[in-house]
Amino acid sequence: MKEKDIFLPTFRLEKIDKKNRDHWDYLCNLHTSCMLQEILPDAILTLVETKREEYPYIPYFGKTKIGFIKVWELPFEKVKTAEIEYVLDPKYRNHSLGSKLITELSDYLLSDKAVNNNLQFQDIVARISPDNISSILTIDKAGFELKKEYGYLEFHKRRK
Repeated sequence: MKEKDIFLPTFRLEKIDKKNRDHWDYLCNLHTSCMLQEILPDAILTLVETKREEYPYIPYFGKTKIGFIKVWELPFEKVKTAEIEYVLDPKYRNHSLGSKLITELSDYLLSDKAVNNNLQFQDIVARISPDNISSILTIDKAGFELKKEYGYLEFHKRRK
């Protein structure tokens, strides 16, 4: 157990360690097995160069790695706001794991429990391509609301 891991009711999020070969091997396999091309290169660049405060994780369902998720604080917002990006391994899609993971993580990030990891936020943003119906349904089930439309859809979930 690492101190930066996050324990949710159903999942464990293992913080990615840029020196951990197992993490890199998993991310490279995930990159080739699903549409992670848009997310992963930026994540790898950030992990290598550490240009911004970012929290990348590998989510586990039991002992099984099921994807990739990252959280980071957006600068210049009126309230403390995080953006999340995620991808599930294709083997674990269509089993409601994505919406359960996003629900549990977003509830955690908006709760007082997240203060210990310096991850408590007032607002969470997820930007999704209008073509990605699966992610739109996942975010909707997790309690996010559509707020803006650009070339992508911007969903928010706020602390109550």
